[in-house]
Amino acid sequence: MRAGTILKGLVIVAAAVVVAFVAVVKSIDVNQYRAAITGLVERSIGRPVAFEGAFSLELSLDPALVATEVTVANAPWGSRPEMVRIRRVEAHIGLVPLLMQKVRVNRLVLVEPDILVETDAQGRRNWSLDAPPPAQNAPFVDPAVAPIEFAVARLQIDKAEILSLNGRDGRRDHVKLERLTMATEAPSAPMTLAGAGEWNGQRFDLSGVFGNLGEALAAGKPYPVKLNAKMGGLVAAIDGVVTDPRHVGGWSAKLSLEGSEWADAALLAGRDDPKLGPFRFAARLEQTSDGPTLLDVEAAVGRRDLVLVGAKGKIADPLGRKGFDIALSVESDRTAALSDLLGTAIPALPPVKISANVTDVPEGWKLAGLRATAGRGDASGEVLVRTGGERPVIQGRLSSSLVDVAELTAGGKPVPPKGEPDHRLFSDRPLPVELLALADIQLDWTIDRLLLIGAVAEKASVGIVVEDGRAVLRPAAERLGGGRTHGRLSLDGRADPAALTLDFEADAVSLGEVLAGLALTDRVRDGRSDISVTLRGQGASPRDVMAKLDGQATLITGRALVKGANALDQLAPWRPPADDTRIECAVGRFAVIKGMATAQALLFDTNYMTMAGKGAIDLAAETMDLTMVPRPKDLSLLGLALPMDVRGPLTAPDVTPNPLPVGRDLALAAAGAPVSPLGVPLPFVNPGEVGNPCVDALAGKRRDMPGRATEAPRQVIEGLFGK
Repeated sequence: MRAGTILKGLVIVAAAVVVAFVAVVKSIDVNQYRAAITGLVERSIGRPVAFEGAFSLELSLDPALVATEVTVANAPWGSRPEMVRIRRVEAHIGLVPLLMQKVRVNRLVLVEPDILVETDAQGRRNWSLDAPPPAQNAPFVDPAVAPIEFAVARLQIDKAEILSLNGRDGRRDHVKLERLTMATEAPSAPMTLAGAGEWNGQRFDLSGVFGNLGEALAAGKPYPVKLNAKMGGLVAAIDGVVTDPRHVGGWSAKLSLEGSEWADAALLAGRDDPKLGPFRFAARLEQTSDGPTLLDVEAAVGRRDLVLVGAKGKIADPLGRKGFDIALSVESDRTAALSDLLGTAIPALPPVKISANVTDVPEGWKLAGLRATAGRGDASGEVLVRTGGERPVIQGRLSSSLVDVAELTAGGKPVPPKGEPDHRLFSDRPLPVELLALADIQLDWTIDRLLLIGAVAEKASVGIVVEDGRAVLRPAAERLGGGRTHGRLSLDGRADPAALTLDFEADAVSLGEVLAGLALTDRVRDGRSDISVTLRGQGASPRDVMAKLDGQATLITGRALVKGANALDQLAPWRPPADDTRIECAVGRFAVIKGMATAQALLFDTNYMTMAGKGAIDLAAETMDLTMVPRPKDLSLLGLALPMDVRGPLTAPDVTPNPLPVGRDLALAAAGAPVSPLGVPLPFVNPGEVGNPCVDALAGKRRDMPGRATEAPRQVIEGLFGK
């Protein structure tokens, strides 16, 4: 027989086999599987399932069971009847098993699924498939008649819509899947995943490796999950298992999320956060019937040139925002850069580092083991933050070994002026009254060494109370310049304009040490002084407050030494040459009315003269207009000792001789009269007196001439201490 004849015979036989195969497949009634498939799915998920459309077998080299308009019921409390709607489901089956009256699904295709994922106000989840299977809707099908074997080699989802609703906060998330595929090379082999789509309008790509879903659902075995997602500058990953795949619960997985900009991730969460910089988050998720727990948390957001926040620890109940045990750290190299971020002026501080262990308490947070550093300064203690009221309430106790005010006020780096330099003493920057409305504060702070520019306050303390827009500071120091100080400073932001009050007392402080500490001069040695200040003012800035200031200020100084031959040359150019000037005493009292500080008593005594003065200081214009009248102790110099006018800006006044005739008054002064040129009280000062001779002199106590006592005008000293 010829080969051609044999080939023709084989073709005829093959054609006959194909015709017979098609005839057998066509004889299968797929509708007999509708109830079996429905019952199988319902028993697997515990929810009613409906195949509302056509149920058919499409014949090809890749035959498929096709169902249209498939639905899965929602939870009874859900916002719509169906949790899942699928326009078309294709179950591609193997030809050989089909000839053996078995249905083995090799590929499952879901076309245009519409999925609703939601929680209600109580936190119940519609994907918790706990309802008992509706047995009455699943008629018995003899397995011998319609055995079904699921061995899904490929799951494909086309054009899916997923809507997530949060019943607690009303948040909505919308996901569009262009295509999602999961495929495996063998029934027991892992499944690979690839997908792409949009989340709330942002493009994303997915990839991953999973266990076999059909096997996990059928046997209730843990379902391994490894997923990676990219969206813009964000990268997310999950690596773990779902221990209860039937209920999508019992997670045990490592989570990670990182991105180039925090604001981009916040936007996906529905928040318009400021740009903080890159961020990263890693944790281990453990979920049981009691809910999820985050362990081994490591997170960081921001950058040091703005602010860098880090966290390590665990969160027992992240959904309930409870069970926090987090080691928190905050760092900033440029605190002034936070001004735009927070919408309020933040001072330029040296590099700041803060750390604390954060735990949650009822209606707030506890910061234990708090430690902060700014430059050389430090602080430690415990702070409680309560957030349940109208404003946060901050309560705490802090202690510091060292605080350097110069570092805190200048940030360790001078700020170059913009435009014309401002040489005024008092700033025109607005008072930070808006900060007083951010929180209520009750804070006690003790400081071993407080550096006030250069002066050192030891065993210092400050009580800080901010309540309802009003702040009160109560500073005190056991030792400042060898003496003690205490005071009270308040700022009331509720007033319009803001009201500022200052009450300050200092006992036996060293004037020389304080002047050096304030960087005014280092030529003064000692000078034990008592200081009393009571001031009140209102304004939008320190400069504005000074222009409206009322109150009084008193200074009483004992013996001091002024180093340098030219220390008092401007006021007394006639004095004998000397390297140093010894000040026996000094008294000054100013009454302040609407920004004008008028001298009520102004007197100091040195080893070669006594000098009294009168005049005023204009705090609004920051100028002075004083007349200082000397009386030499060497009467031969009396004709040379002219009154001197001290006028001009406080930062650089001019000293010039007073041109008015003073001959008569000088003669009176030489005779010991209590009135000197220009009507300036000029009592006699006896440096040998016990106590402060200047105070005694102003009080009219003249004891250097036995049998005589000339009483100076009482109005000079009357009320010197408010008595």
